Amino acid sequence: MSTLSNPLAASHSSLRRWSLCIAGPAALGAAWATKSGVAITEVARLPVLWVGVAALMVPALYIGAALSGLSPSARDVLSSAVDSLSRGGALLLGLCPALLFMVTTTDGSWVAEVLVRLCAGLGALTGLSVLFHKLCVEPDASVLARFVFLSWAAVLLGIGSQLFRLSVG
Repeated sequence: MSTLSNPLAASHSSLRRWSLCIAGPAALGAAWATKSGVAITEVARLPVLWVGVAALMVPALYIGAALSGLSPSARDVLSSAVDSLSRGGALLLGLCPALLFMVTTTDGSWVAEVLVRLCAGLGALTGLSVLFHKLCVEPDASVLARFVFLSWAAVLLGIGSQLFRLSVG
């Protein structure tokens, strides 16, 4: 039975995707909190940052895609964005046990900061890769569409890394 004819299955899939969007960055924040000594309530900043920057930038992606000749629907762009966030979050969730081990066994907090930043970057690049393949690997995707996506991704990474730096330290 497809998810279109079974609303419960569609709801479960959507809940799973949103849970991964939030759980991965939260686990990354928890790993950071164990070494840096910040309050556990500060952990909530990373999921808000993860989803918030995407929510800020997805409308620009939709407009850029439409202007560059791609014609995805708003629903397709949003669904692709949520899928890319959830896959990046799943990667972060998978990296967290090893990250937690490495963070708690190192002496310097600078090592923990570098490791957390590397994991966050890997999660973001994974999500962008998924989004690129969903939107720009179609046969009708032009060089202009790919350029617009890569420019958008550079701005997204710039904003995200600046906010991450301000948020984490």
